[in-house]
Amino acid sequence: MKLKSTLLIVVLLIVGIYFSFYKFHKNLLIIDGETGKTLLSFSVKNKDTFEISFIHSVSLSPVYEYYRIEDDSIILYETDFSYSSAGLPTETEGDEKLIIEKDKFKLVNMNRVFKEINYGVVKEWDFKLHIKGREYNLSRMFGTRRVIITLRR
Repeated sequence: MKLKSTLLIVVLLIVGIYFSFYKFHKNLLIIDGETGKTLLSFSVKNKDTFEISFIHSVSLSPVYEYYRIEDDSIILYETDFSYSSAGLPTETEGDEKLIIEKDKFKLVNMNRVFKEINYGVVKEWDFKLHIKGREYNLSRMFGTRRVIITLRR
């Protein structure tokens, strides 16, 4: 009887640990937009952040987009850019503020929610992912292609 109780407790603990890990564990994936193949994967948790930077195709100046992980969503919370031109933000939404500094514009207090983000990575636009203290030059790694950034458990 005692053996059955102990075995039941061990099984319940293992199942509990498995489902706890599953519930809280997620990966930020960079997926090839054409094939669906996972190109990169990073273990993330709530409140983790990452940055995407690239050269804007019209202004030919750097753009920095800052994201945060919240539950099953990717939140764009800030965008920085050097020049205002076609395709760059010119208006704010809700509590957003456009701050003009000496040599750049900062759109802050953003709360734009995404389940996935689609980017056209172009070799010449120096498209980079900054995450967990490392930089990944996606333009050099993968050349010109469409990528999808998403979360998966």
